[in-house]
Amino acid sequence: MVKLQSLSCCEGNFLLSDINLHMEKGEYFTILGPTGSGKTILLECIAGLRKITEGTIYFKGKDISHIPPEKRNFAYVPQDFVLFPFLNVFENILFGMKNVDKVKAKVNEFAEIFRIKELFQRKPEELSGGEKQRVAIVRALVRESELLLLDEPYSSIDESLRKKLWFEMREIHNRFGTTVIHITHDLEEAYTLSDKIAVLIDGRIEQEALKDDVFYNPVNKTVASFMGFRNILNGRIKEIDKEDNKMVIALECYEVITPFFEGFKLGDKVEFCVLPQEIKILRDGREIRESLKDNVFSGRIENVIPHGVSHTIYFKIKGEGETTEQYDFEINIPYYNFLRLNLAVGSSIRVAMRKNAIKVFPTGK
Repeated sequence: MVKLQSLSCCEGNFLLSDINLHMEKGEYFTILGPTGSGKTILLECIAGLRKITEGTIYFKGKDISHIPPEKRNFAYVPQDFVLFPFLNVFENILFGMKNVDKVKAKVNEFAEIFRIKELFQRKPEELSGGEKQRVAIVRALVRESELLLLDEPYSSIDESLRKKLWFEMREIHNRFGTTVIHITHDLEEAYTLSDKIAVLIDGRIEQEALKDDVFYNPVNKTVASFMGFRNILNGRIKEIDKEDNKMVIALECYEVITPFFEGFKLGDKVEFCVLPQEIKILRDGREIRESLKDNVFSGRIENVIPHGVSHTIYFKIKGEGETTEQYDFEINIPYYNFLRLNLAVGSSIRVAMRKNAIKVFPTGK
């Protein structure tokens, strides 16, 4: 459906470099990355609003790299909404459309879903940022374009409504099968909506895959860090056992057992990481689950940061394996577990992690 081949675009000192992506028909494709990574520039290239310096953009097999935006006939929701100030909401949605009578029912349907029907007679100056954003989304949806481009479409909408609209958008996508390219920096939003995700960092695509692969199998440290793998540590491979599907990584004062990964040899310097929620606190007197027995550590809680529904615990190994670091692992647990386990700064605890939750990369990758 949409193919970007070796696409590059220069904006001042920023370079969007060698972008290769493929979006299938009917796919909900998200370009995910931090602020300033080039997401909007890339979407504007696809929309035809920005000239590319190299490469090719294909749509349905046709080279559209130099076709003006009005002839691409894509529906586009930019970050700044672009509503006409002299038209009310209803007129803004219908502006430029043919066969207005035929689409009024669809306008009303989407207006109900996005909760803007009561705003039809208001002018843009009378709307909040979130209301303007919802109007812009509805205006794009009613056009039934073959490609829908969304630039941070929920960024100005309150969290409670935003999450409801994610699920509504997912239902709309399943119902109509429109191909969507959506950009965001929000991990939860990307996971909720997407079929496939491309991670864009500093103008380069670091990973493109199905959403579960991106979230749970990052290809390098850069992606892992952005995806929330806070425990990123350095060590050296001490043992490799392909038959038993394990590697042993030696750190300064302790060892970690990981799954076997191809491409490593004994003595290699590596980096490995694990999500904070994958490190489990063991309860005294309870048998340890088989999946957690490979990596068990005793130590103390050095610090705690509460986040309302969860707590971040900073854990330091004590006794055999004690390091010179301020803390060794960052752990995230639900608030109710923190209370139930009667935890506090200074508490002595044991923690464990599944070897299959650990990802290993060559140093510097």
